[in-house]
Amino acid sequence: MPEKYVHKIPAEIVSDAATYAAYLLRDTAEQGFKPRFGGDLCSHIIGKIGELLFMDELIESDIDVGATPFRAHYEHLHPTDDFVLNVDGDEIQVEIKTANVLKPLDDIASGFKFFLNAAQARKQPSSGHADGDRLYNWDWVVCIFVNLTDLTYRIMGCVEVDHVDVYPIAGSRQSRHYEIPIEFLLPIQCIWEDCPWKDQ
Repeated sequence: MPEKYVHKIPAEIVSDAATYAAYLLRDTAEQGFKPRFGGDLCSHIIGKIGELLFMDELIESDIDVGATPFRAHYEHLHPTDDFVLNVDGDEIQVEIKTANVLKPLDDIASGFKFFLNAAQARKQPSSGHADGDRLYNWDWVVCIFVNLTDLTYRIMGCVEVDHVDVYPIAGSRQSRHYEIPIEFLLPIQCIWEDCPWKDQ
């Protein structure tokens, strides 16, 4: 079940997100990289807002964080530029997906869906690097909705990547995505705590 609470996005998070997004675009453009799934400055800012909001949740929950997607330099792309959490001796990789929703976040209709890019959710074999980097191979995906009109956010929940295959895939050949009903998302605490909804 998604979190019901809507919160204000702190001004410093917007500022920090814009800075990280600018670093990312600057360095990737200088290196001649093209984003695999697109992304202009605004979409990168939205993504970084979600990541920074999730980081605040981790700090508040006192979770051991092994890696974050925040860097001052992005000359070298890291396929695992996600959060890595150390939970009970295991490294858990968490991807944050943030969407700008153009409606009040406390009034999201039943049947609303979280779209997860099917290509990004597909498990990839290890690249053979010593550190075991794998392209788009995270363990959990967190869905965060923001509304940039009134600067609010709502953490909708998460889903374990091993369980996304039960959801239908829709869209065209170039933009196929899983459609995950938001009421089926788990509380984000399920990533690091025992949760009665896990494996259901």
